[in-house]
Amino acid sequence: MIATAWAQDAGAAAAGAPSPALQLLPFALVFVVFYVLVIRPEQKKRQQQQKMLGDLKRNDVVVLASGLHGRVMALGDDVITLEIAPRVQVQCDRSAVQRIVGVDDPEKERQRS
Repeated sequence: MIATAWAQDAGAAAAGAPSPALQLLPFALVFVVFYVLVIRPEQKKRQQQQKMLGDLKRNDVVVLASGLHGRVMALGDDVITLEIAPRVQVQCDRSAVQRIVGVDDPEKERQRS
């Protein structure tokens, strides 16, 4: 008689259980929200950063991740040379460039002197 009661409880629990697809629905919704709010904006930001690094050219004034400002003097595949003060040049990794501030024209600088 006790075995019969357990069998009836298991049958009742199985009949009320939601389908496996319905159980996975909350996880799918969490993933979609995570993708829309986190993954996709990060991908767009990374694409914009790569485009900006590809568009670097001589005489661009840039800001590095460390906050250092300088003018691009030479470009390599992975390394750029920045002038941070008159006749003071440093080399840094291209990926350290955070943003392009503007374009510096050395001809205007010579005319002011």
